[in-house]
Amino acid sequence: GREVCGSVQLREALNLILRIGNYINHGTQEPEGAVRGFAMESLESVSCFRVGSLTALHILCLCMRRFKPDFMGELRESLVHLREAAREKTAALRASVEAYGREAAFTRRELGVLEASPAEQGKLRALAEELDREEERLTEEFGRASDFGGELQRYLCVAGKDAAAPLESLFGRMAVFLDSVESAWWDMERRPAPRDARPSPVR
Repeated sequence: GREVCGSVQLREALNLILRIGNYINHGTQEPEGAVRGFAMESLESVSCFRVGSLTALHILCLCMRRFKPDFMGELRESLVHLREAAREKTAALRASVEAYGREAAFTRRELGVLEASPAEQGKLRALAEELDREEERLTEEFGRASDFGGELQRYLCVAGKDAAAPLESLFGRMAVFLDSVESAWWDMERRPAPRDARPSPVR
């Protein structure tokens, strides 16, 4: 999540895609009603927006290749854990934390009824205390992750029913977008771009 919020390259890409979309729809003069943002699910259709034979992603890559030749590598590096995050399951993580809490509670109950020597009681008590500390740590970390997930959704302007979806679905969309950008990047390396398809650089 922090990678997505902190990626300068991702922010540049999203901003340029927005500018390209407004250019496709309205031309060189940005009207009063130009779009200022877009829903995250629309990223999946960016490759369908065309100017001649080029998609919006191709135009994005043309701009970045011309002025920032290392952009693709930097974008990939800035989101190095994105695909891993997309594979995580929030519900499964929550269930694991809750299961650990039940195990810790069971250990505490057993300690109260178990007949054992003072030495054994001491070892069991130390184990129970360690389990309690670990449960507290896991619960706090999961809570922080959930809170940060909300911050990430606000950063990306995710709202409505999409905000109720598991966070990994958002990461999944971002991962698909990253793959699409990379595919377009290497596609543009293999073929020269038509001169009339090169937009002015976005600074």
